[in-house]
Formats: sequence, structure tokens, C-alpha cells
Amino acid sequence: MDKTEEQEQYTADAAEPNNVKPYVPYIENVVGFLLMCVIAYFQRYSPVNPLIYFDVNFIYIGTMGILYGKRQSIIAMALSAVLLIYCLVHGGANVVALMYMPMHLLHLISYLFVAIVSGYFSDSRRYERQAAAWQHAADVEKYNFLKEKFEEDELTKDRLYRQILNSDDSIGRLYRIIKRLDSVAVENVFTQAASVVSEILGTYDIAVYVVGAEKRYLRQKVRMGELSAKEPRSIRVEDRDYMVRLVNDKELYVNRELVGDTPDIAAPIVYQDETIAVIEIFGMTFEQWSLNEQNLLLVTTRLIAAAMGRAYMFEADTIDKRYIPGTRFLREDAMKDIENDLVERGRVQGHLTVAEIELDQGDMTAAQLDEKVSPVIRSEDFAGLRDGRLFILLPDADDKAAEMVMGRLAKKGVTVKSHQMKKV
Repeated sequence: MDKTEEQEQYTADAAEPNNVKPYVPYIENVVGFLLMCVIAYFQRYSPVNPLIYFDVNFIYIGTMGILYGKRQSIIAMALSAVLLIYCLVHGGANVVALMYMPMHLLHLISYLFVAIVSGYFSDSRRYERQAAAWQHAADVEKYNFLKEKFEEDELTKDRLYRQILNSDDSIGRLYRIIKRLDSVAVENVFTQAASVVSEILGTYDIAVYVVGAEKRYLRQKVRMGELSAKEPRSIRVEDRDYMVRLVNDKELYVNRELVGDTPDIAAPIVYQDETIAVIEIFGMTFEQWSLNEQNLLLVTTRLIAAAMGRAYMFEADTIDKRYIPGTRFLREDAMKDIENDLVERGRVQGHLTVAEIELDQGDMTAAQLDEKVSPVIRSEDFAGLRDGRLFILLPDADDKAAEMVMGRLAKKGVTVKSHQMKKV
């Protein structure tokens, strides 16, 4: 048996009720009486010591009273009385005559006096200890109640303080939000959208999904927290009723029925009367299920949509500077910006794996290669130049996804020079 098992066995033994303990006072009382009998036997059948003329039964009765209280002292007194009468009868006295002899009656009464006095003091101290224990338990219960109320009041005070502070400083707060969303890079706007919502609502489990071109599928773009990490990377709209409302009806979704496998709150990001993305929030506390939090989320999604619009407009105006003409291949400067945005996304969500595939252009022109590559990769993947070489970046992909893409490229006649998985 090792140390852990010994500890468990010791704990189990300690947890078992002790059935012998209630009988210990009675056992000791009997042992004490037997000891008095032995002493009386050696004193020639007398409990009174002939040298000092002291009855040892007083010690026996007082000890039982001090140790265990009035009950045991009365039992000791009765046993001592029986022993005294037996010794007197053994010495030739008559039992009936003993009841009329004041000396022996006084002796028996002294037994009763010692039993009552010693038992009284012992019981009094025990009652005081019990009263102190009860008072301590009541004080602990009151303390715990007051502590719980204090913590609840602290939470309420902090929540009201934040609401008052946000109300008084709404212009500055909105300015800080707008500054963080003030970017012309679509990738960075998505990343900052999750970060801003997390800061405003005080939540740490957020997922941002991008709506596909046909509004049939959503692809996870950014995620924060452990709960959002468990969500699927791709969602079919028709499989989830709340997602249909978000994408088609553009309505805020609140999980009031506490349905499993659904977010606590979800909001659409609408641009030009079309839902382009969806923000899902998980793990909200009871206090966060308020209209104030919902209104903050709606205002934030409108700000994000405005930032998205500016980023889309910028990309449309600079498409010739960002892409190789006639292709979706990014130029080197634009490719470098995308890589920086992916690094920022990895910082926000804690980790991000990017599959990096280098292509061999061979004798094909950029337009010819684009015709073969574009149908293979997703809309949220990137292809572009770095140091004069052509790369494909697959954000949030694993080895299996990378091998599948390389297999499709091989079927299209595109040669892959190398590939690697990078954590950014």
C-alpha cells in the first residue's frame, strides 16, 4: 500500500462513526467502582482508610462528576452507596438499622452532595462551551451572509459604476472604439471587431463568422476564448434556425431559452443592407444579459459595419495597386500587410496556425496560374508574392486541409515546391 492509499484509508477510518465513544464514561465508571472494591477489600471491607479516616469513594465520585458531569457522578454515588452498605453489612450491621443511624445517613448524604456539586460544575462548564460553540456557529453564519451580501453589493456597485462612467464618457469611449476600428485592411477590421466587442461587453469568448457569397455557409474568421474554440470552423446556415434569422432577417439573437450548442448573444454585421458577418458571444454572466449590453452590441456592430465599408471601398479603389492585374495574386507590399494582419489575429485570439504553400509558376502566366489556383482555395485564403516567389496562405488550417489543397492543385497541374505549418 503506497502513501496515497494509506492516506485514503486513514481518511476513511476517521470518517467512520465511533460507536464505542458513547459508552466510554460508563466503562470508566465501572472500572472506577471495581477499583474502589479492591481498595475496600484491602482496607478490611471498608471504603474509609483507617490511617487518615478518609473515604476514597469521595475521590471516585468527584472524579466521575468532574470528568463526565452529573449523570456519571450520580451513578458513581449509587455504586459507592451500595459498596458502603455492603461493607457495613459485612461488618455485622443490620440493613434496617442503618436507616435509623444518623452517622451512616450523613455519610450517604455526603456522597449525594459530592456527586451533585462536582456534576454541577462540570455540566455548567460544558453548557458554557456548547453555548460558545453555538454562538460561534451563529456568528460564522452571520459573517458568511454579510460577506455574500457585501460581494453582491460590490458587483452591483461596480456594474453601476461602469454604466455611469460609460454614460458620462460616451463620446470618449466611442472615439476609442472608432480609433481601433479605423483601418483600411479588411482582415484587421475583423480582428479588431472581436477585440472591441470583448472589451465593451467584458466577455472573453467571441467568434466572428464571415458569410459566404451564396449565404449558405459561414466561415469562422476570428475567435477568442476556450468556448469559441469548440465551435465549428464552418456552419451551414439552414442547419441553425437562429442563423437564418441573423443572415436573412438581420435581427439580434438572444438565447433566452438557453438552447444548447448556440451562442448566448449573436448579432449580424450589415453592410449595404446585406449581412456580411456574424458575431457570436459565449459564456456571458447573468448580469450581462441586460438590454444595456444588447444595445452596446448593436451600436458596436454598426461601427464595425461602417469600418468594413471603408475598408471595402479602399480595397476597391486600390485594387490595381494591391493585386497583379487580372488575378487575385497580391503584390509583395499587400502580401506583407496580410501577413502582419494574420500576426495580429494570432495575438488577439491567442494562437493561429497558417499553412504556407509555395507554388512553382513554371511557364504559366500569372493569369493562367490564377485560373487554376482560384477554384481550389477559399475566399478567405490568400495568394501573393514574397521575395519574387508565389505563396498561398491558408489561415487557421491544419495538415489535413493543407494536404487536401495540395492534392487539388496537383490535379490542376500546379506544382508545389514546398509547404510548412507556421504558428503566428
